[in-house]
Amino acid sequence: MSYATASDFTARYATRLDAAEIASHYLPFAAQRLDGWLAPHFTVPFSANNRTARDLTLELAYLLVLQRSKEPADRAPLAAAVEARLGRLARGEEAMLTDSGEALFASTAAVGVWSDPVAAPVFGSGSHHWPYGGDTP
Repeated sequence: MSYATASDFTARYATRLDAAEIASHYLPFAAQRLDGWLAPHFTVPFSANNRTARDLTLELAYLLVLQRSKEPADRAPLAAAVEARLGRLARGEEAMLTDSGEALFASTAAVGVWSDPVAAPVFGSGSHHWPYGGDTP
């Protein structure tokens, strides 16, 4: 499932990619990453009318495109902005907005997969690693 279309992508970003590659590869992977990062704080998958999910999917898909570019420094400003926005959403400092203008805030407690916190494994410092550099905000 993707929250955006290839037409949405090409309307925002000029690339040499064809619509089939955008729709079959970049957008679904971006949507999966978005779901994975925000699932502890929101119910996923998001509805089709979630503008924030659509916007972030487009930005994450473009970051995937930029990872393949010959100029890796091109992705740093967008990656930092996306990471900061995801952090604000997760902390409840920013709302996701739907097409109707409804504001959706993160739940107060992160949802985990472990019912017993003592049995939960610990990986590193406890933060998620963002593939675009740094740890989650």
